[in-house]
Amino acid sequence: MFRTRSIFSLPDELLSEILARVGACSLDDLLNAGLSCKLFNEITFDKYVLRQASIEKIPAMPWHKNYSFLEKCRDSGNPEALYKQGVVEFFSYSNLEAGVAYLDIATKSGHLGASYILGVIFLCKDDEDDDNESNQKGMQHLDKVYRAKRLSQCRNKLQSITQTLWKNYYLKPKLNKCPSRKNHGLKVGWPCEVDDIELVCETCRCHREVTFVCNILRGHHVYF
Repeated sequence: MFRTRSIFSLPDELLSEILARVGACSLDDLLNAGLSCKLFNEITFDKYVLRQASIEKIPAMPWHKNYSFLEKCRDSGNPEALYKQGVVEFFSYSNLEAGVAYLDIATKSGHLGASYILGVIFLCKDDEDDDNESNQKGMQHLDKVYRAKRLSQCRNKLQSITQTLWKNYYLKPKLNKCPSRKNHGLKVGWPCEVDDIELVCETCRCHREVTFVCNILRGHHVYF
């Protein structure tokens, strides 16, 4: 006869891995598991589990009822939480250095949304001493998003977050210095949805995203 084993007989490391995978698929399922018993509650708030939790549905608003949970995820290194905190710090609190720092950590963890807005921030940076370096960094970040075909998702995510925030800092786009911009398919008006890296040259492509972000930060709703 086979003896029935309790799930509590499993090593804590294995339980952490199980709950981490649950949380990566459904935050509600993770939190419900944490309510089931003391052991699961402790593991639910383990840094390894929180780092992988799916928290896209939790608003970045500091006054939201689940914001304390978002902070725990941020402190655990959750890329999505770091991204949201970076956006809040930069555009709502005007803590520019802190905002860039959070976004940089999220970017290094593979968060494309953080790469997107960080690229735009670098392209808007007005500093003659390292203007070329900032432009190069900005283009590299945006190129990563283009090549991953995640442009529309990053745009929509940023628009969704910023429209719920009280904004105290705005970006200002630089002039598009491409001498052939009129021949590169750059259309007047809102950016299109197509993630085609060959649609326009790199300079025009990046300028289009900067214009898009500057518009949504000023409250212009963009629909695709």
